[in-house]
Amino acid sequence: MTPFASTFSLAISVFAILGQALTIAIIAELAFKKDWGATRLARKHAVKLALATALSGLVFSLVYSDIIGFPPCSLCYIQRIFLYPQVLVLGYLLWKDSIHAWRIALGLSIIGAAIAVYHYYGQMFNSSALNCSIGTDGSSLCAQVPFVQFGYITIPMLSLTAFILIITLLISHKKRA
Repeated sequence: MTPFASTFSLAISVFAILGQALTIAIIAELAFKKDWGATRLARKHAVKLALATALSGLVFSLVYSDIIGFPPCSLCYIQRIFLYPQVLVLGYLLWKDSIHAWRIALGLSIIGAAIAVYHYYGQMFNSSALNCSIGTDGSSLCAQVPFVQFGYITIPMLSLTAFILIITLLISHKKRA
């Protein structure tokens, strides 16, 4: 792995941990019906943060495939299918608070998260569950792990973090409204 790829992977892994911490804090406040103030700003700007998360996921995935050179596997492509349109859907939701846009974004995130869970499970615990590849030469297997940061963060975990954070922010947005 090049120095740029290592630094980039470390940086977005730190952002993933921050996203995971924010998700846990919002879920805890929603579950206990408390306002501890820790996530008040995040809840107030939930749609903006969800849009920033989707846009970051789009950019980061393109950096990995087009600049760093990690070819995406079949499951990565499918996760992209559920992440990329969210930039438009969440942008529309930010512009006009529409229940239809909210439902579309939530649905895309739930399906994307389910695929990311399957991909992460196969990558980290049961590689025989993943028999997909990209290209005829099998150059990028779904079970291939280009990097692991902090002992658990891989590309599917980055995707899962983005989807779960978007779901949490969308639910928080509706609870606030």
